[in-house]
Amino acid sequence: RPVKLVMTRDEVFRASGPTSATSIDVKIGASKDGTITAAEATLRYSCGPYAGSWAEIGAMTAFACYKLENVKTVGYE
Repeated sequence: RPVKLVMTRDEVFRASGPTSATSIDVKIGASKDGTITAAEATLRYSCGPYAGSWAEIGAMTAFACYKLENVKTVGYE
């Protein structure tokens, strides 16, 4: 299901760094026992004049902490 995170202005300054605006869609597939079997992510970054690496880094690390054989990530700047 979609998840929405709402933070106060103070929380935004404490929890987020100086980064570009980002929109991310994630789709995860799992077996009946809950084992994650596949993952897909589309990352869209609004980098303005600082384009060049955020989409690549995000796409490479989106599922880096999982051992998955079926992964697709696409990054746009």
